[in-house]
Amino acid sequence: MTVAGENATLAPQGQATAMDDPGRGRLPSAPLADASFGHLETEPGQIGDGGLMLCGSERDAPVTWTCFAEQINLELAERERRGEVPKGYRLFYNPHNLLLTQIALGRPFAYLCWGAPKRGAPWRRLRVERLRFILRAARVLLVHDVVTRRWIRRHVGREAILVPLPVDMQFFTPPPARRSGQGFLLVPGNNDRNEDYVLQLAASWGRVVRVSSDPRTIERYAKSGPDTRVTLEYRIPWERLRELYRSAEAVVLPTGGTTHAGGQTAMLEALACGARVLTDSPQLLSIARFWQLPVHRLPRDPSSVARVVGRLACDPTNGIRLPREFSLERCLATYKSVIGSAFKVPCGSQ
Repeated sequence: MTVAGENATLAPQGQATAMDDPGRGRLPSAPLADASFGHLETEPGQIGDGGLMLCGSERDAPVTWTCFAEQINLELAERERRGEVPKGYRLFYNPHNLLLTQIALGRPFAYLCWGAPKRGAPWRRLRVERLRFILRAARVLLVHDVVTRRWIRRHVGREAILVPLPVDMQFFTPPPARRSGQGFLLVPGNNDRNEDYVLQLAASWGRVVRVSSDPRTIERYAKSGPDTRVTLEYRIPWERLRELYRSAEAVVLPTGGTTHAGGQTAMLEALACGARVLTDSPQLLSIARFWQLPVHRLPRDPSSVARVVGRLACDPTNGIRLPREFSLERCLATYKSVIGSAFKVPCGSQ
């Protein structure tokens, strides 16, 4: 195994990094990516068409979900001051104490549900009941995939609105060019990757680059020995992650039976970079079907991946582009309209 990270491709001090783990220490004074693919903590900046006030650090890092949601809530706060929405109306996407306080105060809120919960242990059942309580209390429910929407309809009795996950296409979309064909497969992200599959894939393909900031993943590959044919990269700059997306033969997202859309951000970023994407996640495949994205089913047998990738490489009709509906500007307009639809005056109206 080759490890690239702390002593190899570590970003210079002050440079944004992809999938940094907040529990392992941060570089001082730097806008760094938060742990799990799709979160960025940084200072606000003017980026994007129309001068949107969204988080960014020049163009060395993408705008990600945390900053996008913050922008939505900033605009809701402004509409509240104008008397266009009720006091405290905000978008939430985690069941934390602030949300429970919001419910206790009787304030309206919109809630984005990331996935259907797993059943099993008692503590899981408690989490399911907490989620049901939140979903019943929300004024507007948002989801990214039809599997989660179906679960809410069945177990909560409410209808959720399907919305796209925003992607900073200005950062990720490459100029027209041929792929480099460097001969490796890329497996990015932390959430519920099937690492046994990755090891078998490396044995059959020859070279796999695994990008993760999860200490458990790093430890797993460190124990696998030097012959796994897996190159592990961690704490890498966002530009490096973008380069890997653009140069990989394919981006592979094997899941471990998760019930949420883990890997959605990686899937969309890869598509924005022009990559071929393969996954076995029912949630990701449902998103791809709904939005007609060129995402392909990952074979159960890792040795069959080479045949699928070869077929896709030879198919001239295999267009690889992410629809504009996922752009920051389109998503901002969509979310403002949907969240404001609970009231007579939409929160995006002037």
